[in-house]
Amino acid sequence: LMFWPPGKPKEAQAKPACCGSWRCEGKCARYRAAVDFARISEALEPYKASEITYAVLTLDRNGTYTGEQWSDSTEAYRELSRMTRNLLSRLNRWLLKKFGVATGNRWVGVAEAHRSGWPHMNLIIVSKQLANYLEDGRRQAERDGLTQRQQILARGELLAHILGSGWGPQSTMEVARSKGALAGYMVKLAGELDKDGDAQSRGRITGEVAKLTQVPTNAPLGFRRLRSGHRFLPPRRKGGNTGAMLDASGLAMGVPHPYDLTKNKRERAKRRARAKEVNEAIIALYSPSSSP
Repeated sequence: LMFWPPGKPKEAQAKPACCGSWRCEGKCARYRAAVDFARISEALEPYKASEITYAVLTLDRNGTYTGEQWSDSTEAYRELSRMTRNLLSRLNRWLLKKFGVATGNRWVGVAEAHRSGWPHMNLIIVSKQLANYLEDGRRQAERDGLTQRQQILARGELLAHILGSGWGPQSTMEVARSKGALAGYMVKLAGELDKDGDAQSRGRITGEVAKLTQVPTNAPLGFRRLRSGHRFLPPRRKGGNTGAMLDASGLAMGVPHPYDLTKNKRERAKRRARAKEVNEAIIALYSPSSSP
C-alpha cells in the first residue's frame, strides 16, 4: 500500500496492506478494536455513565424457557440481529408506556462468543429512565441479601421482554460505572479502560473478558459483529493521506487510467501525466539505485 499527502505523490511511503478485519488475529483485530472503541466512546461522550445501561444477552440453548431448542451455533448467529431488534422494539414500547420516553436509536451492540463457540450479545442502551429503574431494582436486591450476580440478573417485566425476544433467563442488565471501561469491554481493549472507573470494576471487567469471551471467528461469513442504532455511532475518521494499491505489474491501482472515458483531450493528457507521475514515484521508491 502506497500513501502520500494529497497532491504530493513524490512523498509516497510504503507499508504492508492489511485486511482490517476483526476476524484477523494480530494487528488487524487490534486496529479494528481501536477504531470501534473510539467510535463507541465518541457516541457515549454526551451522556453520563449513570444514564447508560449495559446488558449481556445470552441464549436459552436448550429452549427450556423459550420453547425452542437451537440446532447449532450457526443458526444462533443468524438470529442475533432479529432477536436484538425484537428486544429493542419491546423495550421502546415499554419505556414509552411506563416513562413516556423511548430510547430510540441510542444503542450499540457487539456480538461475542463463549469458549464453547456459542454467541451472546453485549448491548449498550442509553436511557436515564431505564438506568434509574435498574439501579432501584439492584439496590432492593442488595437489601434482600442477593449476590452481586443475582442483583444484575434481569427480572420482572424486563425478563419477560427478554424471554419474549428469544433470549435466555441468565441475561443481565445493569448501569454503567465507567463509560471508558464499558467501551473497552465492548471491543475487548482491556488496556483502554479509563481512569475514572474504580479498580474493582476494572478488575471485574478484565477478568470476565479473559474468562468468558472471545472474538466470534466461528460466525458465518458476512456476519456483522458491531451494530448500532441509525447514526448513533459516528463515522470512521479518515486520515489526511491518499494512496493506492500496487497491482501484479507494479502499477498503482485506483489512479486514473490514461485512456479514461472522458472525451476532452486536455483532460486525458492531465490524467495520463498524473498516472505517470504516481507510478514513477512508486517505482523510484522501490528502485535499488534510490537506496543510500
